[in-house]
Amino acid sequence: VLDGSQNAIIAFDAVRNTTGQIVDFRYVLQNEANRQRVGRPDDVLLGRTMLEFFPDVATSGLLEKYARVVETGEPLRFELEFTYRGEPGWYDYAVLKRGDGMVMTVHDKTTERRNQVLETMLET
Repeated sequence: VLDGSQNAIIAFDAVRNTTGQIVDFRYVLQNEANRQRVGRPDDVLLGRTMLEFFPDVATSGLLEKYARVVETGEPLRFELEFTYRGEPGWYDYAVLKRGDGMVMTVHDKTTERRNQVLETMLET
């Protein structure tokens, strides 16, 4: 079922410091859509941390938002413009608590956004 989804699905466990504060997230599962999106097979990604691959998550405030989902159980949904491997794109994120971690789905809206921009340009 996971590998049949066109959306990326990733599960993480919280990484906590000695005081119990969430300081990172460890990859525990990804589906085929995410493998293709990030270009990393399971043996490269699983067991590693989010900040190893995406250090900007800490400085952008996203790490705090993800930690809040785990601590409160309140889901989070947002759109984000993000450049990965030099390619800008628009993504819709949904984040849900899973044990002492989270599950994230990522829907690539880049084509849809580009089409909206083109339509707007054609209308003017």
